[in-house]
Amino acid sequence: MRATVILCLLLSALPVRRGAEIVRPEVVGGTADGADPAVVSMTFLMWPTCSGTLIGPRTVLTAGHCIFHLPFISPSIAFGPHAWKPERRIKVVQQRAHPQYTAEGAAFDVGLLQLETAVTDILPVQLSGRVLSSSDVGASIRHVGYGASSDMYPVGLGTKRSVRYPITQVSDTRVWSGGHGKQTCLGDSGGPGLMREGPFSPEQIVSVISDGPNCHEIGWDSRVDLAAAWIAETQAGWDVTAVAKGLGR
Repeated sequence: MRATVILCLLLSALPVRRGAEIVRPEVVGGTADGADPAVVSMTFLMWPTCSGTLIGPRTVLTAGHCIFHLPFISPSIAFGPHAWKPERRIKVVQQRAHPQYTAEGAAFDVGLLQLETAVTDILPVQLSGRVLSSSDVGASIRHVGYGASSDMYPVGLGTKRSVRYPITQVSDTRVWSGGHGKQTCLGDSGGPGLMREGPFSPEQIVSVISDGPNCHEIGWDSRVDLAAAWIAETQAGWDVTAVAKGLGR
C-alpha cells in the first residue's frame, strides 16, 4: 500500500489504482514518530512518495515498486520527522529493484537506493537474520512510514508515524499483519517491518511494507530474509566505497 499515487499525482494528477480500488498512503491508527532517525522518506520533486530505511552509510532499503526511473528527475531522501520540512535531503544516484521483483504486492518487492553522499551521524538499522515462519504468527511487528493517516488521501502524508500489531500469516515470500483500525497506507511502501529477538535486543528489519487491500485492516510485506544475499552483495559495493572515501583512501 503503499505505492505511489503521489508520484502519479505529480505527473498526471491521476491516482494509481489496484483493480477498482484507489491505493491510498500513510500509517493509519498509529502515532507520530519523532524517533527512528534511520527511517526516511523517498521524495520526487520534494513530494513524499515512499518510505525506506538507512541500512548503511549510502544504502536505503525500500520496496521494489518504489523504484522509478524518470528522465531528468532524480529522487531524493528526506530525513527527519516531517518529509515536507526535512532536516536534510540527499540525492539518490542509483536505484535497483530485486532481480526477481515483478509487481507491487508480489514476491521480492524489495529495492535499494544509493545516496550521493554517505550518512555518518545516523546509526543504520540492521537486517534480521531471522527466517520467518508460521511460528511467528501472533508475534508483534512494528511498521514505520510517512504515509497517510486516514483513508482520506492525502491527509497526514509526509509525517513519520509508527504502528504496532500482530503478525497474522506468514507465507513463503510474504508476511501479513494488522489490527482493527490500524494499518499502513499509501506512502508507507518501502518502510520497515521491525521485530526484536528478545525483550532487550534492538529492533531489526524483518520485512518491507509492500501492499494491502485497504488502510485500516490488514496488509502484507515482503520478507527480507529471502532477499538478504542480494541486499548484502549490492550494499557491499556501495558502502565499502563510502567508508573508503570517508577514511580518505
